[in-house]
Formats: sequence, C-alpha cells, structure tokens
Amino acid sequence: MYYSRSGNTESVASGLARASGGDLEALITTRDRRGVLGYLWSSFETIFEQEGRIRSPKRSPGDYDIVLLGTPTWGAALSSPVRTYLNRYAGILPEVGFFVTCGGHGAERVIEQMQCISGRQPLATLALNERALKRHASVYFGEFWERVLSAWEARTARTLESARASMSGRHSGACP
Repeated sequence: MYYSRSGNTESVASGLARASGGDLEALITTRDRRGVLGYLWSSFETIFEQEGRIRSPKRSPGDYDIVLLGTPTWGAALSSPVRTYLNRYAGILPEVGFFVTCGGHGAERVIEQMQCISGRQPLATLALNERALKRHASVYFGEFWERVLSAWEARTARTLESARASMSGRHSGACP
C-alpha cells in the first residue's frame, strides 16, 4: 500500500512488490494533486496535519500477515493520504514495514509519525532520498524485504513460544 504524488514512492512500491511477490495497491485521493494548486493543497494539509480524502482500498489490511506502507515526505512530514489511511485502518493493521521517499530530509520524522498514528512498531523501515533512488535502489528493496521477513519470523517464533509456555503452565498435572 502506498501513496505517490510524483511517482518516486510508486517506483519503490513496485520494486518492493516484485521483491516480495506481494500485492500492490495505490492509495487514490479524491482531490487532484497535480500542478501548483495540488502542491499547495497538499502542503496545507501537511502543515495542519489534516487528513486527505482517499477512496477505500480494494483490499483490507486485515487480510494480510504483513503490510508494507509507503509515503513521500511532504515538508519533512507524513503525506495526508497516508495519514488518513493510518487513522482509518490502525485498528486492523497486521505487522507492518514502512518505507519513505524524500527529497532531502525528514524521513525519520515521517517514520515516527507513522508509528505513532498506527500504534505499530514496524518490522523494518526504509528511507530513500532522491540520490539513492537514482542509484541502485533495487538493492535496497531486497535488503528491506529480508529485514521485514527476518523480524516477522522472529516475532512469530516468540509469540508461538510464549503461547506454548502459557499452555504448559496451565496443565501441570491431572485435571481436577
């Protein structure tokens, strides 16, 4: 799941979908964000931490074990369409990985905003600036997906171990 105004985040999302073999879906806004007026409206929403109107996605995040969510940085802040998605679906998000594209700085702040709104600690994060996008971006896709999978496997193993331990603690001997 991703939002892209200029195409940079879309190219990263496409690369991650290829690397992971996962589904790819764009967040679609109901407002035209092209050109100067679109840029100004997007800036307004970001400055005032407003939600942007989005269409309902075709797929529910609750149908997946892992959702990778990507956004551009807008003025070192989270884009309003992704803010809306996170506010709307935070309660049913499974494990997550966050990826951010940025022209310069602000990616760390955007990741913190995504964590705060979603209430989720990401399995892994990826921040790519314009320079990294123009170079060997595909290398980053595979590395990011490997980090996501490794963290997911570790969390799943801990959860299973914890469940086993609590089950064995309950059955200590004959039933009453």
